[in-house]
Order: sequence, then structure tokens, then C-alpha cells
Amino acid sequence: MHQCLTLAHQLGHAAVLLVGDAPYYARFGFSAAATGALAMPGPFEPARLLGRELVPGALAGVAGTITRRPAAAPPRQPTIRPARRKAGGRGAGVRHAA
Repeated sequence: MHQCLTLAHQLGHAAVLLVGDAPYYARFGFSAAATGALAMPGPFEPARLLGRELVPGALAGVAGTITRRPAAAPPRQPTIRPARRKAGGRGAGVRHAA
């Protein structure tokens, strides 16, 4: 757990949320104190929604329903097309696929 929290901080995350047993996760700094205004879709036990700030104040004032972050669009892959002679003499280049 300590390695995961360290990595999350190194990757730029300001807080970590999880659903679990408060007595167990308290040893890692998690509590329900800052998650009271948060909800999850579907039924859940609010006392089991725990948070830990990696940056002080990161959970201050957070409220609303937790949703899944949309997956990032895959990076555009360059395609190399054969050279075509244009008037003026320029050849091929790298073009990005749409």
C-alpha cells in the first residue's frame, strides 16, 4: 500500500479514494472524513468510502457522484505515404491518420 501511494503521488495524483474497511485502511491514512459529500452510482455504504489526500487540501470541498473517467483517445499514429511529385518539386512527408 505504501508503494502504491508513493507511486500515485509521483504520477501527480492529489488524492486516493477506495471502498474498504475503515479500521484496516486507517493505518495508511485513509478515512471517511473528507468523503462525506461524495456518492457512488448504485448502492454503497458511505462509511466504507475512504479517502487519503496526497496533497494537503485536495479533498477539501469535494462533492458529487464519482464517475469513471473517460478513456483517453488513442494516440494518432503517423502513416508514411509514398512520395508524390507535385508541381514545384516537393516529395512525400509524414501525415497523421484521421
